[in-house]
Amino acid sequence: LLISPDSRSTMADPVKVNALISRIFAVSLDAAALPPVVYLEGLREVVNYSGLLLNPDMAAMFPQSEEALRRGPCQLVDHLSCSSSSSAEPLPAGFLEQFVARFDNDGLEALLNPVLSELAKSAYNVSPLGPFHGALNALCQLSGIPATAKLILDHPEWMPEVKNGREMELRSLLGPLMKVNCLPDWHGTGQPSVNECFTNLQTRRQADVYASYQSIRMNLGQLTTGLHQLLNSLLKKGGRREPVLQWWAKVINLNGGRAKMQIQTIQHEIASHGFFCNLSAVMLKFCGPFLDPTSGRMERICPTYVQDDSGGRLDLKEVTKVAASLDEASAWVDKRNASRIADLQASAALIERQELERAGVAPGTVALSTASSSKPKEDYHFICECYFLTARCMHLGYIKIILELKECDKGLRELHRHQQELERVRSMYVNGPQAGQFERQ
Repeated sequence: LLISPDSRSTMADPVKVNALISRIFAVSLDAAALPPVVYLEGLREVVNYSGLLLNPDMAAMFPQSEEALRRGPCQLVDHLSCSSSSSAEPLPAGFLEQFVARFDNDGLEALLNPVLSELAKSAYNVSPLGPFHGALNALCQLSGIPATAKLILDHPEWMPEVKNGREMELRSLLGPLMKVNCLPDWHGTGQPSVNECFTNLQTRRQADVYASYQSIRMNLGQLTTGLHQLLNSLLKKGGRREPVLQWWAKVINLNGGRAKMQIQTIQHEIASHGFFCNLSAVMLKFCGPFLDPTSGRMERICPTYVQDDSGGRLDLKEVTKVAASLDEASAWVDKRNASRIADLQASAALIERQELERAGVAPGTVALSTASSSKPKEDYHFICECYFLTARCMHLGYIKIILELKECDKGLRELHRHQQELERVRSMYVNGPQAGQFERQ
């Protein structure tokens, strides 16, 4: 069963090569059928030959169909995102890890970058009732491997050069998955349409309608849980938090227009309600561990973050200041008005020193995270960054969606009132000589 790379007789017969690869793949699906040494050796050979078949520069070594040659590395997408209803076989246990280890620093980027792009595209224009689970599970699996997590963060589509929030939603690697939702959008909510679950409401059983609600809620819950797992793996396995924080900040800053009273005229420039609903849910999951008042972690939140032009990531210049005019807010954060800033910094430094003393750490052994207004972004604690990014995201996401929903409800009530008034006036004229004229009007 094992193939030797030096076996020229086998290499000379492409049909035998393909047959042997198929046999190894089939047997390796059941690891218990082989001794561990034989299984691992067979898996290693499968990985080697898979790399040759998927590499566009080497694919011509073996005869393949035109479709296989055209798709190249994207053939992995079928096996990474396969489901129970799919005809594609799932990858053998341990295949992906060995594949990444084998081709790391040896063309892994060329092999997996197209796969990442294809996975993102597969979730485009998909509703919560559609097949988004395959792409999400595949990205979660890839983000759990350090080498591929770094690959995701370095991918050209992770943070593309875009002009507005709508382009970021459509073109970024996570944009299509973040958009999966049932909230209305001028681009549509994807297929299959969730509206199909709520047709003929007058004749349907209430239990069926409730089951539709439950199905959508369950799928959206799985989506946000998966997105949180994906981003959490990137933060831990990617080796650096900066790209994830930059992605959050860029998405939020590009969609500052969502805070406006009337957004109908700029819908083509801002991300959808569904995108920000999912993003808000994911950000709240990250805040969960430190929002408990008894955890002591909230002391990591530095209040000067919002007025730090050089260190803060958020563009808050146009954000309405509570109980202060723009001039008053500008005077408060003026660099010449350093006393108030210094008082806040001293207070934050005292809190951190007390925290270090409680932990039994000498004050001079650890650098305090509270710094001056000229501190670089990465000096802020992750909890501090996550808190303020989530707060801004909530204003653009959940809060804005609720306000829009209230306005929609108000409009429906107004229409219903007009309808009742019309019916009342109609009843006055229906049997009179002016009934025909009234109906025409």
